[in-house]
Amino acid sequence: MSEDGREQQRALYGEPIADITARVQESLGLSQRRVAAVLGLSAPMLSLLVAGTRVKIGNPAAVQRLGALAELVGIADGLSAEELEQRLVGIADTHPTLTNTGMTDPAALLAASADAAELERLAGLTTAPALATLLRRAARHHG
Repeated sequence: MSEDGREQQRALYGEPIADITARVQESLGLSQRRVAAVLGLSAPMLSLLVAGTRVKIGNPAAVQRLGALAELVGIADGLSAEELEQRLVGIADTHPTLTNTGMTDPAALLAASADAAELERLAGLTTAPALATLLRRAARHHG
Protein backbone atom coordinates (compact mmCIF):
# COMPACT_ATOMS: atom_id res chain seq x y z
CA MET A 1 0.00 0.00 0.00
CA SER A 2 1.28 3.44 -0.78
CA GLU A 3 1.97 5.70 2.16
CA ASP A 4 -0.21 8.35 0.50
CA GLY A 5 -3.13 5.91 0.36
CA ARG A 6 -2.59 4.94 4.01
CA GLU A 7 -2.63 8.59 5.05
CA GLN A 8 -5.78 9.33 3.06
CA GLN A 9 -7.52 6.34 4.63
CA ARG A 10 -6.27 7.38 8.08
CA ALA A 11 -7.86 10.81 7.52
CA LEU A 12 -11.14 9.24 6.39
CA TYR A 13 -11.46 6.26 8.73
CA GLY A 14 -9.04 6.89 11.61
CA GLU A 15 -6.62 4.23 10.36
CA PRO A 16 -5.85 2.40 7.13
CA ILE A 17 -8.49 -0.09 5.99
CA ALA A 18 -5.77 -2.78 5.87
CA ASP A 19 -5.23 -2.36 9.62
CA ILE A 20 -8.95 -2.42 10.41
CA THR A 21 -9.67 -5.50 8.30
CA ALA A 22 -6.59 -7.34 9.60
CA ARG A 23 -7.76 -6.79 13.18
CA VAL A 24 -11.30 -7.88 12.30
CA GLN A 25 -10.09 -10.98 10.47
CA GLU A 26 -7.75 -12.04 13.26
CA SER A 27 -10.09 -11.33 16.17
CA LEU A 28 -13.25 -12.70 14.60
CA GLY A 29 -11.66 -15.53 12.61
CA LEU A 30 -12.99 -14.29 9.27
CA SER A 31 -11.54 -14.54 5.80
CA GLN A 32 -11.17 -11.39 3.74
CA ARG A 33 -13.96 -12.73 1.51
CA ARG A 34 -16.30 -13.01 4.53
CA VAL A 35 -15.41 -9.50 5.69
CA ALA A 36 -16.25 -8.24 2.21
CA ALA A 37 -19.58 -10.09 2.28
CA VAL A 38 -20.51 -8.60 5.67
CA LEU A 39 -19.58 -5.14 4.42
CA GLY A 40 -21.64 -5.60 1.26
CA LEU A 41 -18.60 -5.16 -0.98
CA SER A 42 -17.17 -7.49 -3.58
CA ALA A 43 -14.03 -9.34 -2.52
CA PRO A 44 -12.02 -7.68 -5.33
CA MET A 45 -13.17 -4.23 -4.17
CA LEU A 46 -12.11 -4.94 -0.59
CA SER A 47 -8.76 -6.16 -1.90
CA LEU A 48 -8.28 -2.87 -3.75
CA LEU A 49 -9.14 -0.95 -0.57
CA VAL A 50 -6.79 -3.06 1.57
CA ALA A 51 -3.99 -2.59 -0.97
CA GLY A 52 -4.62 1.14 -1.07
CA THR A 53 -5.32 1.12 -4.79
CA ARG A 54 -8.73 2.47 -3.85
CA VAL A 55 -8.78 4.89 -0.94
CA LYS A 56 -12.44 5.51 -0.21
CA ILE A 57 -15.40 3.19 0.36
CA GLY A 58 -18.12 4.65 -1.83
CA ASN A 59 -21.06 3.08 -0.01
CA PRO A 60 -21.91 4.83 3.30
CA ALA A 61 -23.63 1.68 4.56
CA ALA A 62 -20.41 -0.31 4.02
CA VAL A 63 -18.48 2.32 5.99
CA GLN A 64 -20.97 1.99 8.81
CA ARG A 65 -20.74 -1.81 8.69
CA LEU A 66 -16.93 -1.57 8.86
CA GLY A 67 -17.29 0.49 12.03
CA ALA A 68 -19.70 -2.07 13.48
CA LEU A 69 -17.24 -4.87 12.73
CA ALA A 70 -14.45 -2.93 14.40
CA GLU A 71 -16.66 -2.44 17.47
CA LEU A 72 -17.56 -6.14 17.47
CA VAL A 73 -13.87 -6.98 17.90
CA GLY A 74 -14.02 -5.41 21.37
CA ILE A 75 -16.76 -7.72 22.62
CA ALA A 76 -16.16 -10.86 20.54
CA ASP A 77 -14.32 -12.71 23.32
CA GLY A 78 -17.50 -12.78 25.39
CA LEU A 79 -19.65 -14.21 22.60
CA SER A 80 -20.34 -17.80 21.66
CA ALA A 81 -19.80 -18.84 18.05
CA GLU A 82 -23.57 -18.69 17.52
CA GLU A 83 -23.84 -15.21 19.03
CA LEU A 84 -20.92 -14.00 16.93
CA GLU A 85 -22.57 -15.34 13.79
CA GLN A 86 -25.85 -13.64 14.72
CA ARG A 87 -24.02 -10.34 15.18
CA LEU A 88 -22.26 -10.74 11.81
CA VAL A 89 -25.56 -11.43 10.09
CA GLY A 90 -27.10 -8.43 11.86
CA ILE A 91 -24.29 -6.17 10.69
CA ALA A 92 -24.56 -7.48 7.13
CA ASP A 93 -28.33 -6.89 7.16
CA THR A 94 -28.00 -3.32 8.42
CA HIS A 95 -29.46 -0.82 6.00
CA PRO A 96 -28.91 2.53 7.64
CA THR A 97 -31.43 5.24 7.15
CA LEU A 98 -30.49 8.86 6.99
CA THR A 99 -32.51 11.56 8.64
CA ASN A 100 -32.91 14.98 7.11
CA THR A 101 -29.88 16.10 9.14
CA GLY A 102 -27.70 13.45 7.51
CA MET A 103 -27.29 11.53 10.76
CA THR A 104 -27.94 7.81 10.92
CA ASP A 105 -30.81 6.65 13.13
CA PRO A 106 -29.14 5.78 16.45
CA ALA A 107 -31.82 3.20 17.30
CA ALA A 108 -31.04 1.30 14.09
CA LEU A 109 -27.34 1.39 14.92
CA LEU A 110 -28.00 0.07 18.41
CA ALA A 111 -30.31 -2.63 17.04
CA ALA A 112 -27.48 -3.85 14.83
CA SER A 113 -25.13 -3.91 17.81
CA ALA A 114 -27.05 -6.09 20.27
CA ASP A 115 -30.07 -8.34 20.48
CA ALA A 116 -33.40 -7.12 21.85
CA ALA A 117 -32.94 -8.75 25.26
CA GLU A 118 -29.57 -7.06 25.79
CA LEU A 119 -30.96 -3.69 24.73
CA GLU A 120 -33.87 -4.06 27.16
CA ARG A 121 -31.46 -5.10 29.93
CA LEU A 122 -29.32 -2.02 29.32
CA ALA A 123 -32.39 0.20 29.25
CA GLY A 124 -33.27 -1.08 32.71
CA LEU A 125 -29.80 -0.31 34.03
CA THR A 126 -29.37 3.27 32.90
CA THR A 127 -30.44 6.22 35.00
CA ALA A 128 -30.73 8.42 31.90
CA PRO A 129 -34.39 8.44 30.78
CA ALA A 130 -33.60 9.52 27.20
CA LEU A 131 -31.04 6.74 26.83
CA ALA A 132 -33.50 4.18 28.22
CA THR A 133 -36.08 5.31 25.66
CA LEU A 134 -33.56 5.03 22.83
CA LEU A 135 -32.48 1.55 23.94
CA ARG A 136 -36.09 0.37 24.12
CA ARG A 137 -36.77 1.82 20.67
CA ALA A 138 -33.74 -0.08 19.37
CA ALA A 139 -35.02 -3.29 20.99
CA ARG A 140 -38.29 -2.89 19.08
CA HIS A 141 -36.30 -2.79 15.80
CA HIS A 142 -35.69 -6.49 16.30
CA GLY A 143 -39.20 -7.60 16.07
